[in-house]
Amino acid sequence: MNYANVFKKKETKQIELKLDLLTIEQIKSLEIFEKTGRKAVITDFSVALGGNIINFCYNDEILILNDKTGCWWSKSPLYAHSCDVSIRGDIGHSNLNVRDIGLCPTLPYSVILPTISNTLIECGILEVEFGEYPQWACSNDLSKLLEKLYEDDKLNKTGKVYTTDSRHYDEYDKGFESQEHIEYEYNGKKYVRVKINSCFYGKKFILSNGEKYKDGDFVWISVSPIKWLVDEKNDIAITKNIIVAGIQFNKENNYTGDNFDEMNIKVFMDKYLSKEIIPGIINYKINNEIKEEKTLEQQRQEKLKEYGLDEESLKEFRSKIHYDEFKNESNFNDLIDSIENNDIKKVEKLIKEGTNINKNVIKDERHGNIGIIKAVSLLNCAIEEKNLDMAILLLKAGHEMDINNMESALYSDMYELCKIMILMGIDLTEETIPFGETIFEIARFSKQEKYIKLFENAVKGDYSIIFDEDNVKDILNTKKDVIQTGIEEMEKMIESCEELLGEDYQKKLIK
Repeated sequence: MNYANVFKKKETKQIELKLDLLTIEQIKSLEIFEKTGRKAVITDFSVALGGNIINFCYNDEILILNDKTGCWWSKSPLYAHSCDVSIRGDIGHSNLNVRDIGLCPTLPYSVILPTISNTLIECGILEVEFGEYPQWACSNDLSKLLEKLYEDDKLNKTGKVYTTDSRHYDEYDKGFESQEHIEYEYNGKKYVRVKINSCFYGKKFILSNGEKYKDGDFVWISVSPIKWLVDEKNDIAITKNIIVAGIQFNKENNYTGDNFDEMNIKVFMDKYLSKEIIPGIINYKINNEIKEEKTLEQQRQEKLKEYGLDEESLKEFRSKIHYDEFKNESNFNDLIDSIENNDIKKVEKLIKEGTNINKNVIKDERHGNIGIIKAVSLLNCAIEEKNLDMAILLLKAGHEMDINNMESALYSDMYELCKIMILMGIDLTEETIPFGETIFEIARFSKQEKYIKLFENAVKGDYSIIFDEDNVKDILNTKKDVIQTGIEEMEKMIESCEELLGEDYQKKLIK
């Protein structure tokens, strides 16, 4: 993972969205589909809710599990039905009361332009991120961990829910009946627990994590940014993937085109989807007043701000880096020397000139008669010098992190740096290279109790050690001050008594 991009995401403002669907005419004419094709990847969340897939039908004919394609609705009427785009990208039409067709909603690009993040040009089409929604199934290991925490009631609820239709896909004559999927927060990320309600007649199917599921199983789905494809000329943004399914276009087959606003699918988008793709904040009620509670992300940013590693500080610092391809290579040796000489000012100057900080240093080490050549990251060079400020500077500039950096920090007893890397999102479940050890095994072998506790709590999403440690220090320092003040006052009282009682009392006291 490129941790240089961790803090690029912008805050999504609370804006009113009017989601819509494309017409067939738009699907046929927009440049987006001329360049990318009409097939749309269907998310695991959509499949779990009843969206249809065919195992051998993949986008671009590449057999990648998370590239299964699905059907998606247009809003063009045909014979009281509605037109759709099939799994293979063909245009057809379907009864309105089916639930195995999904949604690729649209909205005006100009509405979200001020709040978008992470833009990308792909196939000549602008791709942006806006909002968030449950999309992809978690890995087997993470799912087991989340399920255990869920069963032990140790997962934090964010206060947000996602609403979908609880009906089975073949309950054609029954209308929308809402169900809520509670959002949980773990390790700074968000997840929902979904009961499978597929359209596969109870047969097993595979999601993007490679695991098999059937109706009635529970799957953990991660909440992630929604990707939109943009047609700037026509002011249209459409979701790149099918983000939700299991919703009827309408219970009755009575669509004329003019009554789109009355259709079940439009009501669902207006009432639920348009609001639920906006990231929420956690609120709680005290004395009939709504007060904002700090989310884990807010606490994380506040803590990182102490080191100049919060989102705003990173933006400001990185804006001053001017990349120069020539200096990038020629300054690298100077950068290594400056790090090893603990010359932080020279390092900062070289970084701002655009020197590559993610290039490894090749070191030739000897262990007895054995010579070992190894590649060492600049961050590990700073850790070897036990220079916390240097390590923070490299992270601020966008140095990537991996579990080997955490291992080095542990062996160098740089506890504070370990906390910082956890806050910046390092994956503690990775294994070290080349020995394939976990950071937990290394900490236990080293008998480093405070590190063991830090890592074990962090992987469970418990950051109280990091957030509360300073508070504990403040309390201890306050108690120490109080005790010291008490001792000093008592000594003064004794001196005053001795002066009042005179020498006879002092002699008796000595006896």
